[in-house]
Amino acid sequence: MTIKSILNRIKSDFFLADRIDEYEKIIQFALQNKYLIVSHSEYFELVKNNAIANKKILILRQDIDSDPKYVFKWLDVQKRYNIHSSMYFRLCTLHKNAMTAVQNSGSDCGYHYEEIADFAKENKLTNREEVMSKLPKISEKFKTNLAHVEQKVGFKIKHIASHGDFANRKLNLPNHRFVTPDLLNECKLDFEAYQSEFTSTYSINISDCGYPTFYKGDLTPIQAIEKEVPIIHFLIHPRHWRSSWYWNLYENIKRVKEGFFFR
Repeated sequence: MTIKSILNRIKSDFFLADRIDEYEKIIQFALQNKYLIVSHSEYFELVKNNAIANKKILILRQDIDSDPKYVFKWLDVQKRYNIHSSMYFRLCTLHKNAMTAVQNSGSDCGYHYEEIADFAKENKLTNREEVMSKLPKISEKFKTNLAHVEQKVGFKIKHIASHGDFANRKLNLPNHRFVTPDLLNECKLDFEAYQSEFTSTYSINISDCGYPTFYKGDLTPIQAIEKEVPIIHFLIHPRHWRSSWYWNLYENIKRVKEGFFFR
């Protein structure tokens, strides 16, 4: 890493001002330009009913990888405009009050699972085929974890989305590799967010990143709306919308530690 990139990372992790006003401006701009703003479940119903043609749609997804209390800020904005999004919580970010607030708001409260990466790191498995041979065991662990999440929050989780980890990239094996239609049915889940029948319909997928660019790809959300891109999928994470000393330090230390032992 260069000195400049290190300084940018420090700025992003520890000195980033709250960007909630920018989030609201994106929502306002989309509505002003006649975009329908929806959660995954709302969008997936449109797809199933062949009802996305000739529509401009902004799909909102928030992966709560850290800082779960930031959820309340997003929900406040969404409530003002009567819109919904999909928020996925990891085991390390389970926050009953935040998750209950998401559920009660009408947005999707889902499980952001990472069992393949966790299993590989816990067992120091760096061979893809060896991990693949353990998928049945990993699937059982997923079911146990999902039941734990549901017990903690007190309601049925119906939506899941796989988390991306450095271990997945090293193994070239995404966390959703073990998820099958049979597993979804067994767990009474409506969908996995990366199902191709939905993702293949996106015109563009925009995700956030750290300071100073804030967005990956060729277009920002505002630029995509200006260009009237039909189906915009917008994925964001709390750490890129305000700095949280505790969570960013925790995640950075965890990443260094896991990287040292998983090699």
